[in-house]
Amino acid sequence: MKIDLMKSLLVATTAFIVLSAPAHAQGVKADYVPVTDEMLANPPAEDWLMFRGAYNNQGYSPLDLINKDTVGPAAARSGTADGRSRHSGNRSARA
Repeated sequence: MKIDLMKSLLVATTAFIVLSAPAHAQGVKADYVPVTDEMLANPPAEDWLMFRGAYNNQGYSPLDLINKDTVGPAAARSGTADGRSRHSGNRSARA
């Protein structure tokens, strides 16, 4: 009896998985465009397809929406409120 119950449970679980799989596939976008090797080699400027933008790993963006003219002087300063650099650290310990 216990083996028959286990077989029935296995059949029911398998049927549920097989029949519910198409429901999970419904989330696929209709306008989906797969990424090709050519797209990775020459990525569009507005769409970074990999970490740091491209294979050269420079993180450079040719977009010009953010530049020195569109950013105020406070954002351009690289430091803390009292004027010290965030990256200075303790240089006295180094020789």
